[in-house]
Formats: sequence, structure tokens, C-alpha cells
Amino acid sequence: MKTIRISVDEETHERARLKAAENETTVEAMIRGLLTEHLQPPSERDATEPERRAKYLDEILARFERKGVGIDTSQIPSREELYNRNASR
Repeated sequence: MKTIRISVDEETHERARLKAAENETTVEAMIRGLLTEHLQPPSERDATEPERRAKYLDEILARFERKGVGIDTSQIPSREELYNRNASR
């Protein structure tokens, strides 16, 4: 990990320290998070949490597909079959 040094005035440092303490983190971690978020492509930065999770899942499934690893969904019963099977027990 690279180190970045910045200089800020006393008031800014104190406000950052207090804000970090409120969030139970460090000033360094807070700034790292802000930089990471700010430097993401706009499409990722503006995405909602469910959208980010769906994209992440799509990326994982694409990696599986590229490696020839997958799940045979033909053996998974449909919702109706699943409920009918449970009802007959």
C-alpha cells in the first residue's frame, strides 16, 4: 500500500479526528474510503447497493464460466414442483 502525505489546518484536522471517532475509525481509514469512493467510475459510484451486489455476482459467474465451472440448473426443480413435493409429504 502506498503512503500519501497531506497537510491541513488545525481546525480541519480536529474536525476530521472527531468525525472519525464518531464513526469508530481513524482519520486515515476515513480519507482512504473517501478517495476510493471518489475515484470509482461514475456508474459504480452512483449504483445502489443491490446494483453493486448484482454486478459483483455477475462478475463471479462470468469468471466461473470462463474457467468452465458452472452449475447444472436443469436438475433444479421449479418453484411449483418444489412446493408440490413438500405438500405431498
